[in-house]
Amino acid sequence: MNLPPDFDGLESELFNILVQGSFRPSSSSYIYQHIQDPVNKFIACYVFEAGNTRKEAEIATGLSKATIWKRIKEIRSQISPYLKNNRLID
Repeated sequence: MNLPPDFDGLESELFNILVQGSFRPSSSSYIYQHIQDPVNKFIACYVFEAGNTRKEAEIATGLSKATIWKRIKEIRSQISPYLKNNRLID
Protein backbone atom coordinates (compact mmCIF):
# COMPACT_ATOMS: atom_id res chain seq x y z
CA MET A 1 0.00 0.00 0.00
CA ASN A 2 1.41 3.37 -1.01
CA LEU A 3 0.30 6.93 -0.53
CA PRO A 4 -0.77 8.95 -3.58
CA PRO A 5 1.72 11.60 -4.72
CA ASP A 6 -0.57 14.44 -3.58
CA PHE A 7 -1.20 13.19 -0.01
CA ASP A 8 -1.89 15.61 2.84
CA GLY A 9 -1.27 15.47 6.59
CA LEU A 10 -4.48 13.64 7.44
CA GLU A 11 -3.86 10.95 4.83
CA SER A 12 -0.33 10.51 6.10
CA GLU A 13 -1.56 10.08 9.69
CA LEU A 14 -4.20 7.54 8.61
CA PHE A 15 -1.61 5.64 6.56
CA ASN A 16 0.71 5.38 9.56
CA ILE A 17 -2.10 4.12 11.78
CA LEU A 18 -3.40 1.54 9.31
CA VAL A 19 -0.18 0.25 7.79
CA GLN A 20 2.46 0.77 10.46
CA GLY A 21 0.23 0.54 13.53
CA SER A 22 1.55 3.74 15.05
CA PHE A 23 0.24 7.27 15.31
CA ARG A 24 2.74 9.72 13.85
CA PRO A 25 1.25 13.22 13.82
CA SER A 26 2.24 15.47 10.96
CA SER A 27 2.48 18.50 13.25
CA SER A 28 3.74 19.13 16.75
CA SER A 29 0.40 20.50 17.97
CA TYR A 30 -0.37 17.18 19.67
CA ILE A 31 2.76 17.55 21.75
CA TYR A 32 2.07 21.18 22.70
CA GLN A 33 -1.35 20.29 24.10
CA HIS A 34 0.43 18.49 26.96
CA ILE A 35 2.40 21.58 28.02
CA GLN A 36 0.27 23.68 30.38
CA ASP A 37 2.31 26.87 30.84
CA PRO A 38 2.39 29.27 27.84
CA VAL A 39 5.97 30.32 28.64
CA ASN A 40 6.99 26.66 28.58
CA LYS A 41 5.28 26.29 25.20
CA PHE A 42 7.32 29.22 23.91
CA ILE A 43 10.55 27.76 25.29
CA ALA A 44 9.80 24.37 23.74
CA CYS A 45 9.17 25.95 20.36
CA TYR A 46 12.07 28.38 20.58
CA VAL A 47 14.67 25.84 21.71
CA PHE A 48 13.56 22.48 20.29
CA GLU A 49 11.82 23.42 17.05
CA ALA A 50 13.50 26.68 16.06
CA GLY A 51 16.91 25.36 17.09
CA ASN A 52 17.94 28.29 19.24
CA THR A 53 20.23 27.83 22.21
CA ARG A 54 19.21 27.96 25.85
CA LYS A 55 21.27 31.13 26.19
CA GLU A 56 19.16 32.75 23.46
CA ALA A 57 16.03 31.56 25.30
CA GLU A 58 17.30 33.30 28.43
CA ILE A 59 17.65 36.55 26.49
CA ALA A 60 14.28 36.18 24.73
CA THR A 61 12.32 35.43 27.91
CA GLY A 62 14.31 37.41 30.45
CA LEU A 63 14.58 34.33 32.67
CA SER A 64 17.73 33.08 34.39
CA LYS A 65 19.80 30.10 33.26
CA ALA A 66 18.55 28.01 36.18
CA THR A 67 14.92 28.85 35.42
CA ILE A 68 15.31 27.91 31.75
CA TRP A 69 16.92 24.62 32.78
CA LYS A 70 14.11 23.93 35.27
CA ARG A 71 11.41 24.73 32.71
CA ILE A 72 12.99 22.50 30.06
CA LYS A 73 13.03 19.70 32.62
CA GLU A 74 9.31 20.35 33.28
CA ILE A 75 8.57 20.33 29.54
CA ARG A 76 10.30 16.98 29.09
CA SER A 77 8.44 15.46 32.05
CA GLN A 78 5.08 16.69 30.70
CA ILE A 79 5.52 15.41 27.14
CA SER A 80 7.47 12.19 27.72
CA PRO A 81 4.41 10.07 28.71
CA TYR A 82 2.66 11.11 25.48
CA LEU A 83 5.74 10.38 23.39
CA LYS A 84 6.27 6.97 25.01
CA ASN A 85 2.59 5.97 24.72
CA ASN A 86 2.59 6.80 21.01
CA ARG A 87 5.95 5.10 20.42
CA LEU A 88 7.61 8.32 19.26
CA ILE A 89 10.56 7.69 21.64
CA ASP A 90 11.88 4.61 23.42
